[in-house]
Amino acid sequence: MDWLGKVAQHHKEYIRYAQKMGCGVHSEDLVQEAYIRLHKYSSEDKVINSDGFVNKSYVWRVIFSVWMQYYKDSKKIKRVDIDLVISDVTSDYNEYDEMSYHTIVEKMYNALNDLDQDGYPYNKEMFLLYAKSDKSMRKISSDTNISLTSIFNTIKNCKKEIKQSIGEDFEDYLNKDFELI
Repeated sequence: MDWLGKVAQHHKEYIRYAQKMGCGVHSEDLVQEAYIRLHKYSSEDKVINSDGFVNKSYVWRVIFSVWMQYYKDSKKIKRVDIDLVISDVTSDYNEYDEMSYHTIVEKMYNALNDLDQDGYPYNKEMFLLYAKSDKSMRKISSDTNISLTSIFNTIKNCKKEIKQSIGEDFEDYLNKDFELI
């Protein structure tokens, strides 16, 4: 029997462990993903002790790692592509759709103007410089003598603020729930 077969003998235990972590209906999938990672990234000497027994704590750490990755992925902010708005507007024209689009654009400009309100006067300029140019953050950093970390954090925070300002309205627009905008 190969070493992964020995690990799989304790399958029900791993399922219970995953359920205790809160995986619910995804427990089986999570454990299967852990098996894949064990096969791909581990070796027999890491998983099987010198006595021939399965190192369950190692397997549990892999299961926990898979669970954490799943949890992080589920909490990510949905990204909205402005090109989708433009293509959506041009494909099916109607007056209510156009009014909603202009409302979202106006809210986006208001959100951009509000970026400077938090005490950092260059937020808007930095964000627009990055958004309108094809320059990387490293290139902007070398051109402006502003640290890369500062530029990265500024862009990240600006995107977050804009998404918080117009995110729901934009999703309503994509779902054609114009009356909610």
